[in-house]
Amino acid sequence: MNRDKPCCAAEAMRRIRRISVGGTVVGLSMLEQIFQDVAGADLSRDTDIRSELIRQVKVYNYVPKPAEKSYADAVFEEYQKEKKRGVKMVKIEVLGTGCMKCKRLLKNVEKAVKETGIESEIVKIEDINTIMDRGVMLTPALIIDGELKVSGRVADVKEISGYLTE
Repeated sequence: MNRDKPCCAAEAMRRIRRISVGGTVVGLSMLEQIFQDVAGADLSRDTDIRSELIRQVKVYNYVPKPAEKSYADAVFEEYQKEKKRGVKMVKIEVLGTGCMKCKRLLKNVEKAVKETGIESEIVKIEDINTIMDRGVMLTPALIIDGELKVSGRVADVKEISGYLTE
């Protein structure tokens, strides 16, 4: 489980998903990634899936010991709903140091996601070392599910939508 740390509070907020736990709405961080990991873990028994879900949820979130069963029930239920929908979560990374072009690319990505209705996680990466580690030399850059799609320019909403629906 190699996870990028959120670069700022706004990005961290984009990674939080609200679910109902015992009648109380709580925000859980990294849930989409956890669902992807568990779906790819080749677990067949519901008890194994539940155990792995709550184990990973506890890595990124505080889960009060007395409420652990309620959290496990709620996360498992949410996982089952997502699995039934057959929704593939798309990971979108916007790389850039924070210039106007980088911000414009991020806005275009957000618009494209909204217009297409694609389930996605949008990650803004501003750390220059992380950007260079990804092999990106020109920013802004756009990576979708690990594949570099755009580098050195601002893609428009239509182009990004095309990448999301291909």
